[in-house]
Amino acid sequence: EARNVPLAMAQPPREVVLWAAIAGVASGIVTVHLLVGQRRPGKGKPLTDLGMTAVGIYSAMADKSGFEAGLSAAAGAMAEDSAASRTTRTTMAGVLTVAGLMSAVVASHAMDMAHFARVAVGDWSRAVTRPVRLLLLGPEQGGNAGVLDVNVAWYRVWPQDVDRNAHMNNAKFLRVGNYSRRSLWAHNGVWAVCLSAQPHSVNLIVTATTIRYRRELKIWQRYSVNSRLLSWDNQCFYTEHLFKVGDFVHAVQLVKYRVVSEDKTMTPAKLLSLADETVISNLPPALTPELASWLEYDKRSSLSLKGTTK
Repeated sequence: EARNVPLAMAQPPREVVLWAAIAGVASGIVTVHLLVGQRRPGKGKPLTDLGMTAVGIYSAMADKSGFEAGLSAAAGAMAEDSAASRTTRTTMAGVLTVAGLMSAVVASHAMDMAHFARVAVGDWSRAVTRPVRLLLLGPEQGGNAGVLDVNVAWYRVWPQDVDRNAHMNNAKFLRVGNYSRRSLWAHNGVWAVCLSAQPHSVNLIVTATTIRYRRELKIWQRYSVNSRLLSWDNQCFYTEHLFKVGDFVHAVQLVKYRVVSEDKTMTPAKLLSLADETVISNLPPALTPELASWLEYDKRSSLSLKGTTK
């Protein structure tokens, strides 16, 4: 069963950030030492001691002695020998610079900063453009879209999205689908209702998804994701997402969204009616043949995993 999940986006624990930074610093020192340590021994403090510094940092991590101990090990290596040559000091400065850059990269990767940044930029742009649209177009055209309207969001295949085949990796489609659904719920007003439903928090949880790939998306290629709400029942929304270049559909994704609330009274129909009054008197749209077949598979899969074939 779906669990209630806090609305606030989960943030990495402080310990994760600290250990990622330590690992980056240590990795940078080891890398530079392997590249130049044996070639340019200084007259003062030998560069081979950089290896000892890295070992000290790793030991601090292993002993869980904390971030401060790791930094002390790095600082001590530079302060021990005041008579170190200029070459050694310059090299050490370069080592720490590279280590700092690597720590930033490692920490960024550990915390998936690209994802958080992309989400933040999307939310910020919608927050900025919404009042402008309301001012220029008025509430009729500049307000929320209808809950059954198609939402079109544009993206581009960036280098971090591709794999060794120079096309967008299959897993990236799922992540972009997440961005497009965020855009869908933001533009039709559903997410605003979720955030304002206090004190009984409401959230949307993905419980099933499937995607079919028809043609690759190559690096630098611009494409759109056309998202729409297909239907709903007493517990879930069902959405469709078409990845398109021009009129050709490169991939199609179906998603099942469970509506959860702290008091367990919020239903998809009630949530939609709060966002769009026109759905009060409307029944859910009929299931498309593809959606009906997919839901049958979802049901059979659930029964199979529960050990029954009924």
